Amino acid sequence: MKRLFAAFVLFGVLGVLGLACLGDSQPRVTAPGATEAPEAALPAHGDRPRPPEGVAAVTAPSPRTVLAAGDSIPFKVCSLRAAWQKPGPDRMTQVFTDRRFGDGTAPYPLEYTFYLTPFYTLAPFANSANKVANAFSGFWDNSGVLERFCDEDELRKDPGFLDLQFVGYEVREIKRLGASLLILVEPGFDGWQEVVFPYPPDRNAPATAPGVTSRQIVDTSGHLLHQDLSPDTAVAWQQTVQYDPSGDLQFVVIGGILPYASAPVTIPAGQPPLRLYSSSPAETIVSGSLKAIDQTGREVARVEWQAGISIWQPLGALDLPPGTYTLRLDDALHDWHHFVLLAQDVPLPPGIE
Repeated sequence: MKRLFAAFVLFGVLGVLGLACLGDSQPRVTAPGATEAPEAALPAHGDRPRPPEGVAAVTAPSPRTVLAAGDSIPFKVCSLRAAWQKPGPDRMTQVFTDRRFGDGTAPYPLEYTFYLTPFYTLAPFANSANKVANAFSGFWDNSGVLERFCDEDELRKDPGFLDLQFVGYEVREIKRLGASLLILVEPGFDGWQEVVFPYPPDRNAPATAPGVTSRQIVDTSGHLLHQDLSPDTAVAWQQTVQYDPSGDLQFVVIGGILPYASAPVTIPAGQPPLRLYSSSPAETIVSGSLKAIDQTGREVARVEWQAGISIWQPLGALDLPPGTYTLRLDDALHDWHHFVLLAQDVPLPPGIE
């Protein structure tokens, strides 16, 4: 696939919650702080396999419900790098202009969300699957003080785990309720932390076995920071939503086979307007529309655009009152597309206005 969705992902990055047992033909792991060797270009946009149609939208229980009723998943802090900050845009030029991730002048909007997020979920021994996260996280920067607490040789014996790498946060608890996984984090850490779960590794553990369709990251004050949704049937569609610690929506990524209706997206009070971008190559962008539908089923806003728009040319803007909405995307080609809604106050890549 040309672009991974949730590894986060954002997400981190694509179906990563179900990738714990997958890897390259020669498994290897890139430790945080290491530089990954160059790899061949990813397949072109039109080379993606076509996912199954008709998959219903995934929703998630409230974080409070998962915390109260979910099963605890054991984890271990495997490494951390103190006194570390993500490289600024001026140091990301080589990544931002890499044609694996964009058009050679700027990254695609989807890839750029991997720079905006502090949350990364990686599949072990799968550098190809982790390619976007490894590049945009900035973990190749070796500044700060690195401490390691796990035996990598032991982990290689059973890659039945997932690898969380979070910037500025420490993991306090991981819980699963049904198909929902929740990660409780505490802000204020000066650096990044790498957590392996479940620990000890177990291919059949609830955290890595198939069936997880939502992942929520919540801080110790109860604020939802990040949510990934994807059906267990793999890649029919995905959705990522990220909020800042104050509760403002930073970005929404939605995509898959179109027409597409999102899971509910909550717009908080005082939310800056959202700019809509396509994350497809310019030559594949066709005319389409996005509708914001409230909980009564009423259309409250619509964005329409024509073909021939460049990747960082906004398709339009949404300025929605506080509430919960479904976002409905229509597309004439019914092909695989991702769209990104960025809050107006979120900085864009250098050179993009």
